[in-house]
This record gives sequence, C-alpha cells and structure tokens, in this order.
Amino acid sequence: NHLKSLQERIDDVSSKVFITGDVNTGKSSFCNSLLRRKLLPEDQLPCTNVFCEILEARDNSNVEEIHAILNDKTNNKNSSTIFKYNIKDKSTYEVHQLSKLDDLVQRNDKYKLLKVYIKDDKRNPEESLLRNGTVDISLIDSPGLNIDSIQTAEVMTKQEEIDLVIFVVNAENQLTLSAQDFIKVASREKKLMFFVIKKFDKIKDKQRCKQLILNQIQNLSPETYKNGKDFIHFLEKDLDQY
Repeated sequence: NHLKSLQERIDDVSSKVFITGDVNTGKSSFCNSLLRRKLLPEDQLPCTNVFCEILEARDNSNVEEIHAILNDKTNNKNSSTIFKYNIKDKSTYEVHQLSKLDDLVQRNDKYKLLKVYIKDDKRNPEESLLRNGTVDISLIDSPGLNIDSIQTAEVMTKQEEIDLVIFVVNAENQLTLSAQDFIKVASREKKLMFFVIKKFDKIKDKQRCKQLILNQIQNLSPETYKNGKDFIHFLEKDLDQY
C-alpha cells in the first residue's frame, strides 16, 4: 500500500507548495512575488489569519473567484465530521469575488481555508508558475506561526499531498522559538525544506547574521543544511516587484 501510494504521488503532476514562517515575515508578499501579481494583502501588521490556497482558474472553468470553506465551528454539520471541499458541490463552500480577499483572510472565526482561483496569464504558458505543462502547482499561504496557528501549520505539513515547504525567515529576528518548534516537527516529515531569508539586505553584519541562521538550520534540519546551496536562500534584495 505504501509503494502504491508513492507511485500515485509520482504519477500525479500536481504539487502543493506550503509557505509558512513567523508572523509578519513577508510570506504574503513573497507569494505575490512568485505570482508576479499583487493578490494577497500585505501590511506591516499581520493580516493573513486564514490559510489561502492559490490555484489556476482553469481548475474552476477559467473563472477567477474565491471558494471559502467554513471551519468546524460555523459548519452546519456535526463538528466532529471532517468537512471536505468538493468543487462540484456548492454546498461545501461559499463563493466570493477576488475583491473580497482582503476581508476574508482576516475571518478565521468563520473560515478555515480559502481556495483562490486566478488566471496566471501574465507569462507564456511554458513559464507559468501554476500550470506550465510539466507540473501543476498550488501555493498555500499560511497565517504567521503563533500559539493559535502553529498546530494547524504542523498538521498541514504532515499531509501527504504537501510536496514542498518554504519557510520564510526575517533576517532581523533569525529563527524564533515558535519557528524552531515548527521546524523540529516538520523536519520529521520533510527532510528537505526551502528557507528564504528576507530583509537580509538591511543587515549590517551580514556574515554574522548568515552564520547564526545557518547554525540554527543545521541543528533543526540537518539534511537541508547539507544541501544549503539549493535550499537556503539569503535575499540580497527584496523580490516585491510584480
């Protein structure tokens, strides 16, 4: 059964990329940079409280919109029942326009996940991030790690369909205690994780800062550290250009 499960994952051309990190490290702006589009709200204050999965609109009849999935507390069904999303069954989600995203991402009291369908039409098809003919990617932007969200983030990371974890770090703070707690758990499931260190351009003593972060990663995710050239990226300049 395990081998069969692995074979199915290899044959599946879709991949889920989970983007996480501490509160206010710039996860949403990093997602926007990857998408080359200002989609997710950005602010100096934390503004993403609901998990957002960004998918290509072709999965939704080429319509740009948001499918908001209710959390267990607001779900009409028994709270012990796992509420599953079915794009063909509109009773499993609410439909909202993209213009409502700034408000919806703050409504963790009502929603547990937002499926955000967009047209990735600013690039040539072969250069598309979400669908390029080789692999279909969905990006999952998570709330910042704190007491309320770290457990949910850990659960998300353990899911088999999560193929890749990108951890966004604020160079000014390095890896906080909440970040270290998450990475310890996540590294049991994902031996290799991407680390993107933002605001590195603002650090005066870059060598010292870089060594501090590398030492932390070495202790928390040894395999990632061994392959640091490919998996650990210090941004000398920000990518927030669309």
